[in-house]
Formats: sequence, C-alpha cells, structure tokens
Amino acid sequence: MTNTRFYSLRMDFQLTSGELKWGEWDTFKVNNEASRYDLDLYSYNGMSTINSCFSQGSFSTYNYDNDANTEKNCARESMGGWWYGNCGDLHPTTPYTPSGQLNITCSHVINNKRVAMLGPWLQMKMRPTICNDNVKAVYFNGYTCQSHND
Repeated sequence: MTNTRFYSLRMDFQLTSGELKWGEWDTFKVNNEASRYDLDLYSYNGMSTINSCFSQGSFSTYNYDNDANTEKNCARESMGGWWYGNCGDLHPTTPYTPSGQLNITCSHVINNKRVAMLGPWLQMKMRPTICNDNVKAVYFNGYTCQSHND
C-alpha cells in the first residue's frame, strides 16, 4: 500500500489519565514484500509529545522472525506483528492488558523523566507526501510543487 511513494505519519495516543500525546514523522514508507516490508521513517517532528519509538527494519511476525534480535522472536513474545528492530519500544498490535489498556513501552516526558505510556487507544494516521516542504501549494495540472509564498 505504501511502497510506491512516501507518506507522512501521525500517531495519537490517549493516556489512562485522558491526556493526549502525539508523534509525527514527515517521511514514512513501507517497502515491498521482497524487502520483507522494511520500514523507512525519517524527519521526526521535534515538537511531538512522545519519543520517536519506531524501530526501523523488517516487519516481523510469529512465523517470520525478521527482527534484529537473534536470541528471541519479538513478535512471538509480544503476540503481534510489527517492526520490532531489536524488540523495540512500540508494540501496538499486542493484546490489551486485563484492565483494557494498551501497554506501550514507548515513553513521554514528565518533569524531565521518561514515563512509559499506558492508555486505552492509539490511532495511526497517514497521508501522501506531495512535496518536500511543509507548506506547499500543489498544481495538479502541471504535476509540480511550488512554494506557497511564491
């Protein structure tokens, strides 16, 4: 679905307290099957309220152990497929906790300390990246990008 062009990605996460946290990447692409669905992820938005907790690498599942950890199968241990890297921080496909929360070891910062996130939901949103700058106007009849202020 995303191997023919780049997309931007935004993740919104609700904490147990009800507070919303977010992370945003300007460049996101999942490559084709031959690459084992490698993830390309760049340009993390420094204003984001969670840490950049994606692990780049190949998509790993219970029966296709493509993660970088040679001692265990991260997908089997987490009970869900994802880009685990070396069993990284973000496991959104794992089962909910008994209290109905996502248990994501990705963190956010409170009082200059990293705190693991626990909450009821996570949304991931993506859209095509049309131009390489943040503010652009697109003229479809010419298939070109031009700065908004030009």
